[in-house]
Amino acid sequence: MLRLAISQVVKFPGICHPGIIGVLPSHEVLAEWNSREASLVESHPHADFVMANLPVEHGAYAGAKATKEQQEEVAKNGARTIPGRPENGGNCDIKALIRGSTVYLPTYLPGGMLSIGDLHFSQGDGEISFRGAIEMAGCVTFSVSVIKNGMEKLSMKSPMYFTIACCSTFWT
Repeated sequence: MLRLAISQVVKFPGICHPGIIGVLPSHEVLAEWNSREASLVESHPHADFVMANLPVEHGAYAGAKATKEQQEEVAKNGARTIPGRPENGGNCDIKALIRGSTVYLPTYLPGGMLSIGDLHFSQGDGEISFRGAIEMAGCVTFSVSVIKNGMEKLSMKSPMYFTIACCSTFWT
């Protein structure tokens, strides 16, 4: 039981950041994820925590404009947000990914299909924490540049995150 007297003050750092920033994987990368994660789950049948969320048809959502075929494909093969994956960014939850940061993301499809969201007011680094994010509504303003043949030029297989030193603002 937790007892908190009204006269006490709780302080926590407010470091606003997106929990998700990533690009859409190719069909080949998605197949690799599903194979790798199914193997992980199968090899740990008695794990007392979520190793990976494999594709399931129940609750899958492909978007309001998805065709029936697209909805079925997402339900059958679409990636879920756990675990975070090294190839595309995705559910990265990096608390220092704040104003002034730069992210390089490899792209697998024309246009990259960038997504950003899951805004947090405060959270520890990574999905490893699984609990404790203080979610928030908000808008993210950012700019995007394309580096032609960037994956080859930067010898890139995983995202690169360049964050600035962040100092905590404490809110009461």
